[in-house]
Amino acid sequence: MEYNSKQCLSRGERLVAAVSLPLGNQKYRAVKRKNESSFFTLAELCKVANISPEQLNSLAKERLTARISGICRSGSRLLKDCVCVQLYEDGVGVLRWAIAHGAAVCVARENIPDIPCIIAEEPVAVYGTLCALYRSRSDVPATAVLGSIGKTTAKKMVEAVYKTQYNTFCDAGNDNQVDCVGYIAQHIPQRAELWVQEVSEDTPGCICQISKILRPKIAIVTAIDKSHISEYGSEAGILDEIRSIEVGMPSDGIVITSMDEENTRTLFQKDRAVKFVSLSNPEADYSAKEIEIGSNGLRFSVLEKDSGRSYPAFLPYVYAKHNAVSALYAFAAGICSGIAPENILKGLAAYRAGGIRQNIYRARGVTVYADCYNAVPKSIRSAANACDTIEVDGKRVAVIGDVEETGEFEKEVHREIVEIIDQSKFDLLLTFGEKMKAAVLTTPHRESLTIKSFLDRKALNAEIRKSCRRGGIVLFKASHKSRLDRCIASVFPLAYYRNALAYALPQIIWRFRVINSWTLKRKP
Repeated sequence: MEYNSKQCLSRGERLVAAVSLPLGNQKYRAVKRKNESSFFTLAELCKVANISPEQLNSLAKERLTARISGICRSGSRLLKDCVCVQLYEDGVGVLRWAIAHGAAVCVARENIPDIPCIIAEEPVAVYGTLCALYRSRSDVPATAVLGSIGKTTAKKMVEAVYKTQYNTFCDAGNDNQVDCVGYIAQHIPQRAELWVQEVSEDTPGCICQISKILRPKIAIVTAIDKSHISEYGSEAGILDEIRSIEVGMPSDGIVITSMDEENTRTLFQKDRAVKFVSLSNPEADYSAKEIEIGSNGLRFSVLEKDSGRSYPAFLPYVYAKHNAVSALYAFAAGICSGIAPENILKGLAAYRAGGIRQNIYRARGVTVYADCYNAVPKSIRSAANACDTIEVDGKRVAVIGDVEETGEFEKEVHREIVEIIDQSKFDLLLTFGEKMKAAVLTTPHRESLTIKSFLDRKALNAEIRKSCRRGGIVLFKASHKSRLDRCIASVFPLAYYRNALAYALPQIIWRFRVINSWTLKRKP
């Protein structure tokens, strides 16, 4: 059977599926043999999701008594006897592939006569409802981390803190969308005592669906900027989306956010319990004072307002002042979760950045600041300030690529980025992409800042090799679409692949553990 490649899985997705499907299905068959009654039937799921008989075609009606292994989206997370839901831009070919590889039935936007199909106007809503049912089997408290900037850093710090006292389950990499969270919710390990989950706001309505699945006890809201603003049209639209995390929270749920940001300070209603953190305001529940950045990392004191106590925090290999905010989020979350302050401080000291997110390492005598997974003006300013605090003997170079999803604010955003670099200590700005090139031509800058613009990656790499010498520092910052990680891999291959391997291995192990978990049991 042949499928349209534009509507089906990519070659990489099919390769991953070829490895993961047999492993996951083998585990599923073993669990099913021991306790088949722990699985819901298709009829039971339809009842929960308010799916009427008219929405099922004739082939789907024949499978109402079939035991369902879970709710999936086609690809590496597909499992035998699952319900495969059509999400985002999935085409009919994806659903046909899923049925051919063992799915019991599909949820689609329109009827597909030759496969078992449930027709739903909003498949994503059905997916959220069904995954929430599976999530109800587990009472593991969840902590959601969301926002435009810094959510991955905050998530990893919270994980490091939680691990000091509890068996902690945390999503790996960028598994923060509805399909990922829904699948993860069905495979929470039995030994897990706390769950930390990053939440994306890339499409309208996604946070509401994720909140219904996740049911977070704690929600950490980081800084909010113009990321994904093209999807929402305005900052107000983004704020409304972030606020919808409350939909699935219990009445006694706690929000942790920053008092320093105007849009987060007033984001939630007064009847919601909110814990504020701040880098300067002692009126916040948890504030930082005596912030020092040295050659070994970041030091500061955490002031707890209620008790008046002060706790010394140290984060080695962290050189950005704004990371103290992420540490305060983690500290507050730890206290709210009943973790002893001394364990919280140990967890913060154990935190390490990785991959291409605020990762600082040495390569051929050059200090590399790799932070090119995402970018908005606030995060670029923070990265530039961090580089300014690092003492170097050589040239300071900033490699800045285009920022995506800025909509009508495109010109304004990119001009602001040039101004940020102009106000920093950088000697050389290398831009990559049409948007940054246009911004450079229309934005004044100091004479001591040399600017060169590139549209060709090879030419950019050649200039980086020429400009970055021993004793200097180079910042890589852009939206992921610019793929500045390829520039790092080309110019500093040994250091890049060493760091990439150290970052990827735990994620690979984590993904296979989730695929093979099958640990949820129906509550009596």
